[in-house]
Amino acid sequence: MVSLMKPDSSLHEAKFLAATAVFTLALLVFSLKGILTPPETGLPSGTGERGPASEVAGAQAGLNGGTGELETLEWDCRDAKDVPTVKGSHVRLKSKYCDKSEKPEVRIVNTANGYTASVFLAAKGFSTDFIDLREGLNEISIEWKSPKGEPIRRAFHVRREPAVAPTGAQE
Repeated sequence: MVSLMKPDSSLHEAKFLAATAVFTLALLVFSLKGILTPPETGLPSGTGERGPASEVAGAQAGLNGGTGELETLEWDCRDAKDVPTVKGSHVRLKSKYCDKSEKPEVRIVNTANGYTASVFLAAKGFSTDFIDLREGLNEISIEWKSPKGEPIRRAFHVRREPAVAPTGAQE
């Protein structure tokens, strides 16, 4: 009788079964390692590493020169006669749109330190993120385009009081 199987086919089959067994065993080892290893834990709060944005209580004191005061100033599209004074190192600006255009592109820069604010547009006005202030007088440049496309620039001034060392601070 003539055999239809080649003489070395059983050898190939044995090699295939051995390779499959080794691969399956490796998968089993890695799976068990993942199951038996305890999960990673998060870093404790206050380690200086990044954390959730919802944990702002501790960050607020450091954000505003130790005062913990987050100030928002309203701007009425006019040059103010009085310069507001703030204690903190950051301030947020809010305003209505100065002309009848719908949600114009607004650019706000603190010319004292070059900080460009993020501007959040709403239906009737805008607000910014917290603008970094230098000690002393800061000029906040507010730029947008009129409905005719002409560039408009206004300046808003704010004075930051000098930072005060916290009580009990070591020199």
